[in-house]
Amino acid sequence: MKNAPLILLSFWLCLHGIKTSAQCSAGETPVTIEIATDDYGYEGYWAMYPSGSNCGAGNIASGGNNVQVGCNGAGQQDASMAYGYGSNQTFSSGPHCLATGASYKIKYVDDYSDGGFDITVLIEGLPLYEFKGNGSNSIFTFEATPALAINAGMKQITTNGYYTLGAVPVKGKLYNYGSTAINSVTVNYSIDNGNPVSENLTGLNLLPYDIEHDFIFSTQWVADSGTYVLKVWLSSVNGQADMNTGNDTLEKIIVIGKPVPDLIDQYLTDTLTFTVIGDATDGLNKPRDLDFHPTLSNYELWVVNEEIESTGGSTVTFFNAGKANQTEIDKQDGNAWHFMSLPTGIAFSDNTNFATTTGVYDANHGTGHFTGPALWSSDMSIYAEPSGGNGSHLDMIHQSPFSMGIAWEKDNAFWVFDGDGGNIVRYDYRKDHGPGNDDHRDGLVWRYSEVQVQKLNNTVPSHLALDEQKKWLYIVDGGNQRVLRMDISTGSAAADLTPYAEQLTEYKRYAGVTWEPVITSGLSQPCGIDVIGDRLLVSDYSNGDIVIYDLSAQPVVELGRIQTNQPGIQGIKIGPDGLIWYVNRTTNEVIHIEGPVEEPPINTGISEKQQSVQVNPNPTTGNLRIRLENLHSDKVELRLFDLTGKNVFAINSFTGSVEVNLGNYPEGTYVLKIASGNFNAARKIIIQR
Repeated sequence: MKNAPLILLSFWLCLHGIKTSAQCSAGETPVTIEIATDDYGYEGYWAMYPSGSNCGAGNIASGGNNVQVGCNGAGQQDASMAYGYGSNQTFSSGPHCLATGASYKIKYVDDYSDGGFDITVLIEGLPLYEFKGNGSNSIFTFEATPALAINAGMKQITTNGYYTLGAVPVKGKLYNYGSTAINSVTVNYSIDNGNPVSENLTGLNLLPYDIEHDFIFSTQWVADSGTYVLKVWLSSVNGQADMNTGNDTLEKIIVIGKPVPDLIDQYLTDTLTFTVIGDATDGLNKPRDLDFHPTLSNYELWVVNEEIESTGGSTVTFFNAGKANQTEIDKQDGNAWHFMSLPTGIAFSDNTNFATTTGVYDANHGTGHFTGPALWSSDMSIYAEPSGGNGSHLDMIHQSPFSMGIAWEKDNAFWVFDGDGGNIVRYDYRKDHGPGNDDHRDGLVWRYSEVQVQKLNNTVPSHLALDEQKKWLYIVDGGNQRVLRMDISTGSAAADLTPYAEQLTEYKRYAGVTWEPVITSGLSQPCGIDVIGDRLLVSDYSNGDIVIYDLSAQPVVELGRIQTNQPGIQGIKIGPDGLIWYVNRTTNEVIHIEGPVEEPPINTGISEKQQSVQVNPNPTTGNLRIRLENLHSDKVELRLFDLTGKNVFAINSFTGSVEVNLGNYPEGTYVLKIASGNFNAARKIIIQR
């Protein structure tokens, strides 16, 4: 954590021109509005007015392009750089003496409806409210009430949503929403409302509204397979009760499953069966890559389609992939022509976001070279749903034309094969800008120009795979008919680079990285790649072979080949079941190869009664019937969580069966938690209309 001295806060207040409350009359509070513009500052306009008034009628303050935009100008798309604010600049209005405790509104209008300004409301010098102008008409409400003296908040549970059997780290982020520095906090966690684990965090120096504080419990949670509710909360701040308990507690659904079994060697001896689990009738159209949602036990498989350049790519999501109850959803973002133009790869993060690479030179389809990987939410209520004029993407950084493959590292950081620059690039979006916005300024881009690669052509991508334990990034170097690997823990910044057509926090060239060729012969058109343990798998587009290598041997040894006899294989993936899954661009199919058998499952202690839960229909348009058989109890508790861990619905007691109406909830994926005494079960619920 950054422990900035208090003098820095005072300097920050002076820098922003904040005056003390003594300059306002009794019953008034000083409020300053700070505006940070985006790449198109001239398109925006904002106004602040009392909640009971309207924009233009009772404005207390305003700014931006009032000539062409104003309160009602959104959608005209005629704003010019002759009016309004400059781009990527910060402006301040105030302080304004507002009635203490009164409610006010800020309206933001963007003439192009494709993003907007960052708006910060500073009350008595502290940034109590932060808003993101988004689309044509965004209206925000705030109260002119000073911060409480003691107000800590649990900002996020950063424990991932899925872990395999064993010790699970419980961790999160704290934030100081009060006006007094915090030096100690007591944090707690429980599993399914069981016995709490408590820990005192001391020696802190959390300044008001400064930075988030990451913490991790020293006592880990040892879990069996199942679905659980992890609750994390704080109970004491600076040795006293928190003055606002409304932001002290968070809950999150955590799924514990078995690790992916390593069955690869059985593919060398077993009789194999090739099973098509999806084809063109499911929406597959030149599929190029695939990846599983990080909650592996759900068997949620995402496939990215190339489609055509004028409309952009698409995805097909297979729920319960390969199972008897498999269902599919084919979706295409409204602005896929830019943000998912001829996509070549897809990779999931453990935070459930995913990124795709764009296989064009210019995502605007002009003469520039403005393109790179894009970040997306896997939440079906967000992904490919309307969000202003900029599609539903969460972020996009445009420094790698002809991006030909992608692999996830951590959080929102991904490794990309830059087919235009001919090297490997690390993209870290850090905090995404939200659906449909366009602010890339916190992005970090590191270019590893020493790792020279060459794309084969625009049809056959060069995929990547990361060995998370050993930190080796495996790279298909298609144009040179080989496979490389680089140690991502090596290398250091060597020079600053100038980004093309956008602002970034950091764009650097890295040098001194350790890398080496590992396969230099035997491949004609290498494309897909994956790794598990000491086994590396590479697909060959030209002949349909999947080649298995032994990484423990020096040099690397080819152990054998799976001959599918179907040229056109692109992305490959070892699935949650340990089986090999792949897409074929030529046949428009996604296939998994059966044959290997996993060892008998270990006894996880899961009650057989979990099988007595019936939930239907699922997916549902709203009405859901839940039936429990062979469960004798006079009290059964139901709780429905969205994918952020928010409890959105609850029934405290019922017996036998119950019908619930979820028609008012947005489309998307939810988790239904069922509990009675020692019995616990969970079911994934999909609301789809």
